[in-house]
Amino acid sequence: MYEELTRLSPALVVLEDLDLVIGCRRHGNDLGLHGFLAALDGAMSRHQGVVTVATTNDPRVLDDAAVRAARFDRTVEVPLPDGAQRRAILRRNLGPLAAAVEIEAIADGSDGASGADLRELVRRSVLADGDEVTTATLERFAGDGAWSPATGAGLYV
Repeated sequence: MYEELTRLSPALVVLEDLDLVIGCRRHGNDLGLHGFLAALDGAMSRHQGVVTVATTNDPRVLDDAAVRAARFDRTVEVPLPDGAQRRAILRRNLGPLAAAVEIEAIADGSDGASGADLRELVRRSVLADGDEVTTATLERFAGDGAWSPATGAGLYV
């Protein structure tokens, strides 16, 4: 991919879930690490117009060599949404259905939920009730703990 960028730059490369591709040598998980570092170093030395952004759910498992300066110059943590942000996420995902729901109650009861968790909560509620989604439906699905970080399990497992 980086080889092709010699003809395509300027470019933005987004590497989703980098921790699944490269690991940490300390944990014996360096299968993709060496190739990744070589490709990234080559890209950084040959391309002026290439920016690489990587995401991970667990930056602790990434090898220090992969995230050092000149490879990735900044680390930006995206925290879980606070109450106001959860309300906004719920409003956006509910759309016109939000008028019939007590958004504040659902947002207050979903502390620790990510934006994806809230989207899944709305999805499940709409599948159950269609256009008749209620606060009670959202509370029921929120209360079952399927997306709760405390359960250690999610709907995508």
